[in-house]
Amino acid sequence: MSKEYTLSFYFDSRRKKGKNTFPLKLRLYHPPSTKEKLFRTGYYFTEAEYNQAVKLQLKKGEKKVSKERKGELVEILHVLRNKANTILKDLPEFSFEAFERRYYNKSSKLDVCNYYDDYIKQLETNKKVRTAEVYRLSLLRLKTYLEHKGKPINEISFETVTPKFLEGFKNYYSDLGRTNATIGIYLRPLRTIFNQAINDPNSGVKKSLYPFGKKTAKKFQIPSGYKKKKALTKEQLKILFEAKPENEYQKRAKAFWFFSYLANGMNLKDIALLTYDDLNGNEISFERAKTRTEQSTAKDEIKVVLPPFAMKVIKQYGIRKNKRENYIFPILSKTDTPLEQSNKIKNFNRFVGQHIKKLAIANDLPSDISSYWARHSFATFAINHGGASMELVQESLGHKNIKTTQNYFAGFTTDVKKKLSESLLNFN
Repeated sequence: MSKEYTLSFYFDSRRKKGKNTFPLKLRLYHPPSTKEKLFRTGYYFTEAEYNQAVKLQLKKGEKKVSKERKGELVEILHVLRNKANTILKDLPEFSFEAFERRYYNKSSKLDVCNYYDDYIKQLETNKKVRTAEVYRLSLLRLKTYLEHKGKPINEISFETVTPKFLEGFKNYYSDLGRTNATIGIYLRPLRTIFNQAINDPNSGVKKSLYPFGKKTAKKFQIPSGYKKKKALTKEQLKILFEAKPENEYQKRAKAFWFFSYLANGMNLKDIALLTYDDLNGNEISFERAKTRTEQSTAKDEIKVVLPPFAMKVIKQYGIRKNKRENYIFPILSKTDTPLEQSNKIKNFNRFVGQHIKKLAIANDLPSDISSYWARHSFATFAINHGGASMELVQESLGHKNIKTTQNYFAGFTTDVKKKLSESLLNFN
């Protein structure tokens, strides 16, 4: 929409207030749409005061105001006009709604920062502390960029966040050495915040303002980094499994890494949250913490049959069960606050990742291995060597969408492809 506009004052003689005074209003006209709108200023003039302030001819019988009073009136109009023009010039795209919000300082929930704050509080209430941290980081990076541009950081309007703005954001952090994957982590929460505002009937944020999408002149596409398939091969898994830990730390990290691998690629947070209620013989039934909701059903449960090695890990590192609701492993406490729980899980992840990496390097395995590789390795091994279908692996991993499962699969091995090739003419 064009930024063309015409700004003037309107003496509303229809609405008398007090002794012969009437409201002074701001008239905003948008020629391309032929629409206009009046905005209250909070000032009331007599007709004579208004006529003299805007240099109109006085009506017969009207008395001139004092020179001092006329100066006051002119100054009021000057301030009002400057304020309106400043707002209009700063709008990325003209709209009456956007002007009104800024003119009356209607920030409240209509501000990006406030939406972030509300959503972060909601996440913390739902005990999603780690996710809340991601959103807090996203907001911090947004404010840092605005500070770099010399813009106020206390209020960020949705109108400000245009494709051009986002491109500048991306370039700024790229110049600082951030990867596309990292920039994507910064921006995906902002995209969610935008959707929240659009779906809020009280926000006034129109769908037309939405800046995200496939890259075009009018849309910004969030960058994504190259996703390396984080799976060990069959041969590498054998080497790691048979590797001799140098100390107790590596021994413990190896045990939990392979517990994850053998338990359908269960992530470490879910391992930490396992209770004896989840364990029945050598079977575990659990819900992923990542996808758990109040609407969770029995279908959301993941069932895992644990092989002897995994049961050995429970026997070796698990705590004695006094109550069924107790955690299996001594990683968390039932008295932990959400923040304490989040920090303990973060430390558990760091511990396993740090020491499995040292064990891997000592055995000429990938130096960037982490705890999450266990999950990818499970998916890839199950399909390549276990004869599992993509659908079975999807169910085992607890994915809602099979496309997510496909992202975990590191691809078919040469042996599997060779076996397929050799079978194509085998009609027996």
